[in-house]
Amino acid sequence: MRIMRFGFSASVALSAVLGGGGAVVASAAASTAAAASPPSSASAAAAGAAACPAPSATAAGGAGGGSNPAVQLASYVRDQFVRMKDGSVQLYVNHKRCNAIRLKQKSYAMTRGVKRSPSTGGITYEEFAFLQKGKDDRGRVANLGFMMCFAPNFLPYAIMFNPNMMPSTFQMEGGKGGKGKKVGHGEVLWQTISRERAHAVIRATVDLEQNARVAGGLSNMNPFGKGKMRRTMDALVEMGGVGAELLSSPGAAGPDGEDALLRAMDPLLYTVDPPSKSRSMLADVPRSILMGLGRSIEAGKSPPPSFYPNFLIRGQILNHLKKITEADEFLVDQNIDLSALDRAALSEACGDRLMGYGQGCPYYSEREMRDGLRRWLDAAVVQPKRRVESAGIVTRTNAKGKEERDAPGLHYNGNLARAALLCYHSVDGTRDRRSSSYLTGALFGNGQLGLTGGGRAAEEEEDGGKKKQRRGRGGG
Repeated sequence: MRIMRFGFSASVALSAVLGGGGAVVASAAASTAAAASPPSSASAAAAGAAACPAPSATAAGGAGGGSNPAVQLASYVRDQFVRMKDGSVQLYVNHKRCNAIRLKQKSYAMTRGVKRSPSTGGITYEEFAFLQKGKDDRGRVANLGFMMCFAPNFLPYAIMFNPNMMPSTFQMEGGKGGKGKKVGHGEVLWQTISRERAHAVIRATVDLEQNARVAGGLSNMNPFGKGKMRRTMDALVEMGGVGAELLSSPGAAGPDGEDALLRAMDPLLYTVDPPSKSRSMLADVPRSILMGLGRSIEAGKSPPPSFYPNFLIRGQILNHLKKITEADEFLVDQNIDLSALDRAALSEACGDRLMGYGQGCPYYSEREMRDGLRRWLDAAVVQPKRRVESAGIVTRTNAKGKEERDAPGLHYNGNLARAALLCYHSVDGTRDRRSSSYLTGALFGNGQLGLTGGGRAAEEEEDGGKKKQRRGRGGG
């Protein structure tokens, strides 16, 4: 019985992600499972079948298939096996390439007498980015294997709420499951990312102000927590006031806003004692900001729903911070020439740091992306490392009363600094006139370019610039 439920759950999960359809197969499996399973399993089977939209005649039937259900079913089953085979083969090929890249890193580390780490050199930045994607795919395969073994009945629902949990080689191009991304009606991918980030910023600011003024419903049920609740609300009021003052100050927009933000947070980022675990793990950050940052990071993919607990949202953010921290250290330690990176690599790197909207956005030039990435690396890696090294090594008594020898004179909280920079760039992108969220742009009065359509507006701007250049040369 358990084997039958496991097989059904796996088939529905693969149908929901690989095929983007499958009501014919899922309905048949649901009827079989309903006949041979207890009522709870039957209801889960019916839910899985209802979650899978039916394949179209052109997609399932193919050429000449028409609306014949038998042809649709045969074509659909064939497509699923082909996609399963191709994805598995590509996953194995990627794994072999990752092993070859890691071997290059190991040999490079041996020649220098150091231990291999994610930022070890001997490889190009493109190979480093490929290693990071391979690591993500391995983690997703492990999660899928765990759920298939211990929670097969919940696997279809997990993929339905988070389609990005599938390895990248199994995700289809285009549509709802296209590389784990959802594209809105009448939009291209970068416009969807821009719009969802703008909405995440607006929701976060509204929730922050609401929580600072109105206590939650559950808080009133605890008669002994009134004092803590008031202190929390006072801290939120202070945080919101500082943020509003910072964002409205002159020059707090674009790249210059990064420096103003880091100067305001300097006492929190640099401390004599090592930062506490809760502060390094962002446990002190309010839920509204965590939710807004998580939605901004996952824009265009699978933003966390509002019912997610804090530890899940914080875990997603910390994983993202670890990824960009390793990339930052690799770029700085190996002295990678940013001018050698092509547009695709620059777009991906800037998109991970919420600068720009990823590949396909026509409004960000390569020069602007290189300058933004260079400033990020200087603010997040170069300057903190120089400042910590200048503090030297000291012997002191820590907060627990124990003497520490050869301790750094200054400690830097990189997670908090990068999280703050991500929040700033998400807000700054919302205020940017290149954002595709036209109603949000109307509130800021910044005249949205995205309203006219990405490619057309970019072509008009480019053509206008060329005409001005020609007139300038002619007048000279």
